[in-house]
Amino acid sequence: MLSTQEDISAPASFVFARLTDYDNLERLALRRGAKVTRSGQIGVGTTWSAEFRLRGKDRKLKGTLVEYVTDEKLGYEARIKGMEFSFSVELVALSRSRTRMVVSANAKAKTLTARVLLQSFKLARQRAQKRFANRVSDWAETIEDAYSGS
Repeated sequence: MLSTQEDISAPASFVFARLTDYDNLERLALRRGAKVTRSGQIGVGTTWSAEFRLRGKDRKLKGTLVEYVTDEKLGYEARIKGMEFSFSVELVALSRSRTRMVVSANAKAKTLTARVLLQSFKLARQRAQKRFANRVSDWAETIEDAYSGS
């Protein structure tokens, strides 16, 4: 399990709006070479299918929005060949203009091959945690920059 938190100088409503700007997020994925398809209106049960290349192999991901509490929490589940992932983002309003974003991710292996992959990931957990924290920090900084620029 990976988990990190970041404090953002922006109101929770603004942070939540940025996190749920799915049109923009889908465009970002398309720019990085992924093919993304959304089905359903935004809310619990919305699904995404994505195809992308990772480490020299084509991958297919199916993701679902499983929790959606406005200005407070988002929860997702995803599947990629033999693995299931859960991902959550919680927002805590520290003040009117400051929000703590707590992000966590978890993976479960469903096949032997996936178990081996997950085990090697666990051996490099510290490095993965650092990369995860850096990505979330970059994401938080982008949101903060958008708020200060608006």
